[in-house]
Formats: sequence, structure tokens, C-alpha cells
Amino acid sequence: NLQDAVDSIIDNSVVTTIEFVSTQVGGGVKVNGQNIVFEMNGYAYTVDQPPVGSLGTETLGFQLNKGSKVTFRTTGTQVKMLIQNYCDLTLEDMVIDANNSNMNCLYALSNNCGNIVIKGNTIIKADEGQVAFDVWFGVNNLGLYDEGVSVTFDETFTGGVIGKIEYGATVAGTERVADWQSRTSLVIKGGDFSSTEGIILLRGIEDDANIV
Repeated sequence: NLQDAVDSIIDNSVVTTIEFVSTQVGGGVKVNGQNIVFEMNGYAYTVDQPPVGSLGTETLGFQLNKGSKVTFRTTGTQVKMLIQNYCDLTLEDMVIDANNSNMNCLYALSNNCGNIVIKGNTIIKADEGQVAFDVWFGVNNLGLYDEGVSVTFDETFTGGVIGKIEYGATVAGTERVADWQSRTSLVIKGGDFSSTEGIILLRGIEDDANIV
């Protein structure tokens, strides 16, 4: 299964490609420090049971932990997955589809740490009334992720975002790091955001958001 393939990667100093040769259904997947390209080849990975996550909060499709470097790449059809991200992540020509009433999915893509780049014809689709993606600083009160989070839709981005967008920081994060704004950035250089409900600014930071 996909988790076994990820766990088999021992040398994290080089890029390892995991290549799909068919459509797959499987449980949630944790990436813990590996440097991986998921080459989807147009196939879908549909997250089934069991989900993954921290102890007591196993509610995620993909958990990409700090220290990892991950690229999801495809040239074909829709890929269904739910991602909570703490690492450097590239999405290129992907479909992140959480629009499934059976999932009760709150976030299609949740970004809490690392540099996230969205490229090409990527589609991020939330369940009805839910969040397509967020940019969220200070998720951990111990300061484990204080280097910050940036999400960039670069010049090649021609896809779209369907659903809510959230930007914010925890109260603990704003108190602990005075310059949190420089570590919480959202840059949009292209793409279709007409199906969003705008950017929801959380925790009373309307005057301080680092959004370009």
C-alpha cells in the first residue's frame, strides 16, 4: 500500500519517486521527513479508512510532517485526497477534491508550515460550504512551526479554487512572535478565484494580513 511505500524510503537526502500505475483506494498516509515525488500518471488515489493524524485526532487523508519535501504531480484525471501540510509542498496539475458529502471534510488543503507552491492547472475543491485551503500560522503552542507558512499561486497557475479561503494565526502565535505577518504569506499571481467566498481573515487580523 501507499503508506508502506512511503515508509520504505530510508535515504531522505535524495528525491524518491513513487509512481502510480493504476487507480488506488487506501487509508490515510503520513510523510515523516521523506523527500518524495508522487507521480500520479493521471490515476486517482481515493482516501478510505483508516485516516491518519496525531494521537486522538486521526481525521486526515494525508499528513505531511515538518522536514518533508513533497511534490504531487499528474498529467491526467482527477485525484481525490485531503491534505494537512507542514512541509515544502508543490502541487502541479493536480485536483484536490474534497467535494463528497460522505466525507464531512472541513478542509481540502490545510497549510500550517513550509513553502507551498501551486502550479499549472491545479484545482482545489472544498466540500459544500467548507474551506478549500488555509494559511495558518502558530498551529503549535510550543513554537515547533514558528518558521512560518507561505502559499504561492505562481505565474503558471491556470486552475481554480472552489470554496472558502482562510488566513490567520492562533492567539498564542501572535503573542509569541511579534513579526508573525512576515511568516504568514499568501501570494496570488494567477488562476480563477471566482468560485471562492473571498478570503476569510481570522483572529481579528484584518489590518495585518500579508496577502498579495
